Amino acid sequence: MNLPETKFTFRRPSAVATLLLLAAGSVTQAATLGWWRFEGDPATTYLEDSSGNGHTLSTVGVAPVQITRPATGNASAFSDPIPATGASNDSASEGSGTGNFSVADPFSYTNFTVEAFINRPVTAAGTQYFVSQWNAAGGQRAFAFGLAGSNDVGANVGSANDLFFALSETGATPTLFFSGFDILAGTDYYVAASFDLADQATGLKFFIQDLTNGGALQTIALSHNFTTLTDSTANFEISSYNANTNRYVGIIDEVRFSDASLDASGLLISVPEPSVWMLLAVGGIAFFGLRRAAARIQP
Repeated sequence: MNLPETKFTFRRPSAVATLLLLAAGSVTQAATLGWWRFEGDPATTYLEDSSGNGHTLSTVGVAPVQITRPATGNASAFSDPIPATGASNDSASEGSGTGNFSVADPFSYTNFTVEAFINRPVTAAGTQYFVSQWNAAGGQRAFAFGLAGSNDVGANVGSANDLFFALSETGATPTLFFSGFDILAGTDYYVAASFDLADQATGLKFFIQDLTNGGALQTIALSHNFTTLTDSTANFEISSYNANTNRYVGIIDEVRFSDASLDASGLLISVPEPSVWMLLAVGGIAFFGLRRAAARIQP
């Protein structure tokens, strides 16, 4: 069921508003380990990690291409600007299933959140993956965030077109969690999954928002019985898993990986809570008040 769309209006910021916007970005990125925005020059900055942590991606196989965010059609409803930070969103990455992105394992975590904007133009038969740190060789499975195809996830596990998450406590044996959220072809979505090791009752959460049809952010919380999570040495991969297999066919953008189990207010799709804005507003007003006072006493 789609609820009425919540629309945000952004005007040219004043000096105070600019400060608040920059501060809001720093607040929301406090737990960010990697943020791949697919912006800038494809030859130099397209694969950079915008978190500032230096996890620049490498391409594997036939590299996905950069596309300009279109006015209509696939990826046109990806948020611009990004609600949580105000950052502009001018481009995205599109893969045909013959290539993906990879970076040598920079992460160690027990609580985390992975987010992305996605659009798959057609329904594939097989399972595809958005983001993973997963390699069956040597028992290096940690997590894999993916999408079932029309053939389910193999052996009739889960349901067709379902958003799902795979985790491993040992690195050798996977556990699958199914959201019940279907990903339709030709539709822009925001998707996210978070994991909290200590919260076994509700510690695995899925988030989804249908951007094309103006849906509200939906979430579902699942239980788990994990007491640890594999500290995998596998590469961190975007648009694939298990050493560059089961590649994603479609558009992906704004992939962010955080070392905390975020709630809805901390997601890229969310506007900062009023209390955060108030704190930033007070700081911004005080800052510019001091500047004006200093200017008045200048000789």
